[in-house]
Amino acid sequence: MVINGCERVRVRTTIGRVRNLFALPYVLAACLPGHGFAAQDDAETDTSAISMGVSIEVEHEREHLVLPGEADDETSEQTTGTVQFEFEAVSTTESGARIVLELDTDDESDSVVDEAFLFMESDAFAAMAGRVYVPFGRYDSLFATDSFTEFGEIRATSVVFEIHPTTNLEAGLFFFDGRIDAGNANDLDYGAGLEWSPPDASWRLGGGYVSDLAEARDPAFDISGRRVARRVAGWNFFAGMTLGKFEWFLESVAADGRLAGQDPAFDEPAAGTVEVIYRPHERLDLAARVEASREIADTPRRRYGVSARWYASEHLGIGIDFLSGRFKGNGASDDEDDAPSRAREILLQLVLDP
Repeated sequence: MVINGCERVRVRTTIGRVRNLFALPYVLAACLPGHGFAAQDDAETDTSAISMGVSIEVEHEREHLVLPGEADDETSEQTTGTVQFEFEAVSTTESGARIVLELDTDDESDSVVDEAFLFMESDAFAAMAGRVYVPFGRYDSLFATDSFTEFGEIRATSVVFEIHPTTNLEAGLFFFDGRIDAGNANDLDYGAGLEWSPPDASWRLGGGYVSDLAEARDPAFDISGRRVARRVAGWNFFAGMTLGKFEWFLESVAADGRLAGQDPAFDEPAAGTVEVIYRPHERLDLAARVEASREIADTPRRRYGVSARWYASEHLGIGIDFLSGRFKGNGASDDEDDAPSRAREILLQLVLDP
């Protein structure tokens, strides 16, 4: 899809949160005036510019829970709308600032400022500082529905560095201000990542480390202000390949130990996902996903899903997700008496990029 002449690089197909360091320089390069992919052969004449993009997303979700031992199952529906504004100011060809404002009708939305950071980039080096999603996990997906692995997503005030020691290798290092009081320890958290891919990007392989996975934004880990005895690291692994009209991607995220202050049944979370995408037409994408979780509260043990995305125009996309999951006995919820055995979910999504 194109926004103000900018080809959208889709790390995810929801509206444009850039969560991955390795994708960031290319997203920025595609969107800044004089730096778009279509303009790579043009001579660069401007060294400063200001640009703005707007995205509008509407989602309708219907969830059906099968409750064992109950006469009636539980069904819920919810419609949410999101408007996202992206502002970029570029002072030179290699540095600038970006602010992403997000207005969400969802009551669980925790902030209007989604991201705000300064950045600097060159062919061999990139850096950014500010409020960002740290580069732990890729979370690539055609689905609008979040994958189980996204429980490890972390947004914080951070400093991020990226280097390209070779054409096939990218390495990243980041530091961020943790929300959790670590007692006498330094509250500064950190992480690192590596990714290998050939120049044609036909495959990719990588992984990452974060010093404290409890800093994740998942509501299950909302323990701001608690004093924890120790940090628990997190690990991420991903791989992907493109073969003609097919693309596959797999990813796993796991805690390297037990998180303090959590229910013992849910204190060592882990998740994995495998997704296959088929693009039969330039305006149509199809996908199937299989995923699993361990010790993540109110999350199915296994889930299977299919998704379709139709790009009606350069500015309008319509999608549908269908997912079905099974819980492990009655141990998937903190409330044992009300724990479902199965869950089915349908999500309709409309994305408008004026």
